[in-house]
Amino acid sequence: MASNSKRAKTKLELVREEKLHRLIPGRAESSRLEASGVAVVNDSTALVVFDNLNQIARVDLSFKGPRKNRLLPAPSLGAGFEDIAIDHRYRRMFCLIETVEDFDGQLRGFVAEYDRSGHFRQCTRLSTKFEEANKGFEGLEHVWRGKREYLYALCEGNLGTSAKRGGGRIDVFVRTGGKEW
Repeated sequence: MASNSKRAKTKLELVREEKLHRLIPGRAESSRLEASGVAVVNDSTALVVFDNLNQIARVDLSFKGPRKNRLLPAPSLGAGFEDIAIDHRYRRMFCLIETVEDFDGQLRGFVAEYDRSGHFRQCTRLSTKFEEANKGFEGLEHVWRGKREYLYALCEGNLGTSAKRGGGRIDVFVRTGGKEW
């Protein structure tokens, strides 16, 4: 394989940082916030989800004070979220639930969907089955390709069934009928 000497080397540089509990009003330093996913809304705002809370943090990216920051309620099937993705076209949010036992006894991931105002719209089951409750989906991305809407869900170090097998994969879901993935 030939080397491309023209390829630019990119270096990431930390510009600023702050403890999340200091950015959210009413959260004491001792409060446990298990941040698990972040999505950038625009140049000034990010949303953060937690795998131990059914809330979404809205964070001002200037870090100049907690006045604009807040926790938003996020009703859901699970007890927290693994990741969050944004549909910038319709300003919706999708929060990923790692695994929940479904009506048929199978462990599956779910996606909770919220409208532009943060109101719960629906929670949809994803078809992938898992063997362990704490080894399911970990990452989420939302994409439009023409008129088709997709979710990309990252499986936690597994082949869609059990983390013991190693590997890892991304499952791709397309929206069908306006509701199901």
